[in-house]
Amino acid sequence: MAILVVTAAACGDNPPNIGATAEAQTAAKLDEQTAIDADVQVTVEAILTLTPTVTRTPTPTHTPTSSPTPTATFTPTITPSPLPSPTVTPTSEPSATQTTERNSAAPIALTRYLSGDFTDSDGDGMTDVAEKKYGFDPLDAFSFPQEPELAANYYSEFGIRLSTREFPEPSSIGDPSNRISYTFSNAFPEEAESQYREFLKRVFPILYEYLGPPAETLNVFIDNVREEYEAIEITDYGRTLLTDTSFVPRLIVHEMAHAWKGRYTITPDKNWDYDTALSGFEEGIAEGMAFEIVHEYVRSYPSDPATLLLLEERPNQYWSVGTAFYDAIKNLRWTGAGDFWNPPSGAENRYSIAATTVQMMVRENPNFIKEFMSLYYQAIREDSDWRPNREDVVNLWETVVPELNGYPLSEYLDTLPVFNGRELDEGAYVLLAIRSYGEFGDQLFALAYAIPGGKLWDMSDEDLKYVPEWIATSRGENGLHYIDTQRSPFVVEVTDAYGQEYATYDFKTEWDRYPDGSPAGFGWSYAEELEMDKFPIGLYKGAVTFTDYVEHDEGARDSYYFFGLEDFEQDRETEYVIMIGIDGMAEGTVEITIDGEAHTAPISNGVAVFRSTEWRFDMQGRFPITVTDAKSVSRSYYRTLIEAGTIHDYFQHQFIIVDTDFDGIEDQFE
Repeated sequence: MAILVVTAAACGDNPPNIGATAEAQTAAKLDEQTAIDADVQVTVEAILTLTPTVTRTPTPTHTPTSSPTPTATFTPTITPSPLPSPTVTPTSEPSATQTTERNSAAPIALTRYLSGDFTDSDGDGMTDVAEKKYGFDPLDAFSFPQEPELAANYYSEFGIRLSTREFPEPSSIGDPSNRISYTFSNAFPEEAESQYREFLKRVFPILYEYLGPPAETLNVFIDNVREEYEAIEITDYGRTLLTDTSFVPRLIVHEMAHAWKGRYTITPDKNWDYDTALSGFEEGIAEGMAFEIVHEYVRSYPSDPATLLLLEERPNQYWSVGTAFYDAIKNLRWTGAGDFWNPPSGAENRYSIAATTVQMMVRENPNFIKEFMSLYYQAIREDSDWRPNREDVVNLWETVVPELNGYPLSEYLDTLPVFNGRELDEGAYVLLAIRSYGEFGDQLFALAYAIPGGKLWDMSDEDLKYVPEWIATSRGENGLHYIDTQRSPFVVEVTDAYGQEYATYDFKTEWDRYPDGSPAGFGWSYAEELEMDKFPIGLYKGAVTFTDYVEHDEGARDSYYFFGLEDFEQDRETEYVIMIGIDGMAEGTVEITIDGEAHTAPISNGVAVFRSTEWRFDMQGRFPITVTDAKSVSRSYYRTLIEAGTIHDYFQHQFIIVDTDFDGIEDQFE
């Protein structure tokens, strides 16, 4: 649950060019909470014992019509290393006046790419649309979110602990009358406290709207843990927020989303204490809904200081940097959960995949989380011995969102390692970092080995018995042993969309040691020859083999996809780009339907590229894709657009469809 920022070297996972130096990531009390719609008030027992029946019909050969749009103490963990400063300069620089003509009524330049009505009749900083939505008077500047009344006496407003922790009676879990408040430590700097308070009182109505009533009535005590802590972390069963006082709105919302469940997070053991197995679900909700909520915040308070901060730092704060190339990373084997920080360099991909999936589900059902949490709390109330488990959580999710991109939700989630509900399986793992920035991209590689329980870096003396003799380890001065795969040779074979070998590359992982001789990480290798702008535009498949290990474990071999971007250009100020790669078809045509209008592009080297200066930069939703081969046979698929871009602010989505037998069912579902 924690977001902790330190140097990656501190945890022995410091890949070159991923970043050797870390950087800190940068309410009204509602009168009544509307009950969840009656159509989701079903018997939880039936949901948990019967998987919803969703039949996948044969894919049509015609163009489809457009679809409607912790009670635990969480141990601080280490953030993924920040992305490097790219070695290639983009051809166009973003500016504060970007897309000014798109919405000239927006109050500031940074919001002009957003669609919507930003009228603020009473001049209080909250749009009329938002005031009406959240129960305020758009013609009265004094009708505005206020700070919540103290909801529980666990901590006083003076920062003094008043009583022992109290948990609610089961009958009140998720009750519509439940409320959350917040108080601050005396050690909190006055300016920082004011900044937090102004943001929290404004965002609280949105939290209630998107998350529903909290699991418990409680107060969150916000404590200053000093700048060197570099963290924002919810702990003490949602009752304490530890922070270095840095103001990072998206992270504050992320941690509040955890606090909203109080004791009853989706990551418990039998005593409702923290366990990592279901981290994909808990962190996916917190991160995905944090992005959804800050999107709504920006539209509700378009000239607020927090809005300016969010939009000035859009990558990571306003959108997940992996969303733009979600299809390229979503099935990577090493992104399996529980522990999102195992290793720390894998956390960014895990958060991106889980959050983007949740955001896609919100596109299918805007009340997804609110309705799911209602059913979740109902399950707890009906059976005090019930605890979250993967099968039940998936069934509850599927009740609220039956399908995703045309497949039954349970089948879709089964293809994503981040939602597998367990720690990494024992064995070798190829570590892949595939990152597309817009007009260029890069790839990095390493190898690790997971012992039982998923641990794949530091080992105790007892752990060593699980490490096979063909995996080297090194002992550090601290007495721990480390998996040592530095200077390991590996081969990357690249094939093009025609299935022909494009090139084969030989590499070695890097040599990077601490003064005591132990490895400073996995020896991440930056593959300069595989920079994406060195490949003609197209879809490519890479096959990675660590030759010293594959004879012992097939996990030392893996494959992945990437787009060639040679000579590719995109105007960031005006253009929206959608790339669709097709594995199994080098030539043909692709038709997509956006806002009811069909667009067709040729497939060349396995990729169809669509670009428009008319598409809204904040457009979202599921859209149909029809692929037609040279024999005029067509198959249809779906993908989902999320309001997001690359780390360099290109509004671009890269989608990959793998259907090598071209039967209309993507290979991972067969």
